Amino acid sequence: MIISIADEENLYSNILQGNLPKEWRSLDAYPELQQIGSKWYQSNSSLVLKVPSAVIPKEYNFLINTNHPDFKSKVSLVRTEDYFCDERLF
Repeated sequence: MIISIADEENLYSNILQGNLPKEWRSLDAYPELQQIGSKWYQSNSSLVLKVPSAVIPKEYNFLINTNHPDFKSKVSLVRTEDYFCDERLF
């Protein structure tokens, strides 16, 4: 699916790599990273959280808080597209 999110600075927050656990790219860090994400989600402090990608250095993932009060008014569905699952990745 393709979505649109309002481009309003107050809706976004980010986590800097320096604020993550030392070995944040390893599976061992998963419980601590999950706790960070859960705290953000439950706090409703922002609609979108920008986090560093563990797979591709210098890239980011954007997490959307579907529980945030602005979710329904600031996020809209543009269109849906078929998803192709490339079995070579598994």
